[in-house]
Amino acid sequence: MRHSRWKTRGRYLFILVIMIPTYYPMFIMLENSLKSTTDYVKDPLGWPSKLMWHNYAAAWSGIHQYFWNTLFVGVIAVLIGIAAAAMSAYVFARYKFPGKEIFFALYLGLLMIPGIMTLIGQFLEIKDLGLLNTWWSLILPYAAGSQALGVFILRTFFATIPEELFEAARVDGATNGYLFLRIAVPLAIPSLGTVSILGILNVWGDYLWPTLALSTANKYTISAGIMQYAGSFSTLVPQGNIFASYVIAAVPVMVLIGVTMRYYLAGILGGSLKL
Repeated sequence: MRHSRWKTRGRYLFILVIMIPTYYPMFIMLENSLKSTTDYVKDPLGWPSKLMWHNYAAAWSGIHQYFWNTLFVGVIAVLIGIAAAAMSAYVFARYKFPGKEIFFALYLGLLMIPGIMTLIGQFLEIKDLGLLNTWWSLILPYAAGSQALGVFILRTFFATIPEELFEAARVDGATNGYLFLRIAVPLAIPSLGTVSILGILNVWGDYLWPTLALSTANKYTISAGIMQYAGSFSTLVPQGNIFASYVIAAVPVMVLIGVTMRYYLAGILGGSLKL
């Protein structure tokens, strides 16, 4: 009993040690968001002499447009992305056609190509379509970028659904569309949630592509928008406002992960690990 107690304490201590380098930068970010510029210059790691809560109001007034831009682009891109990925994955999982495994291998091969290598081609394609500096220049690439991983996760899950469910529905006269929409999709909600979360995180954290595809800064998403906001001060940069904008941008992601973690893990365990 005593040995087991010390073993448990050792595990908690180990977890605590691992958490320190993870959460300490977040603590510093939160601390600096409440400082005046003078306090920040004097001691970037110290506690502020006075809590400057108005930094958050100032930061929100500067980045709220980028926040709503990100939400708008992210929701539409995710809806388009999961719809396309779900249909493709269902075909790969439940249909037989020549070269199916080869095409699926090509899909998986896209996961091995770094996004930076496709940047020039993606930019030229969007330019040829006349979509530069429009919302579609963000929505379409983000939706397409989620296809490879989305098809991989969803295809593997769809393949695990018992064929008896589909046969019973076919006996009752169900069409292929009914089988997909009323049987496969409802069962795949955890996996669809996983793909959606990954898609939102990709939109939220991307800085490079919005700065290339957009020439109007008012259309920037949150990562590019914060950099625009931080560089918009010509003389004395209010560092507290900038750190407050970082906190505002991080909070929705933290809440999203915290609330949906169980569904995210259920989607991963129910899909991509069932190989």
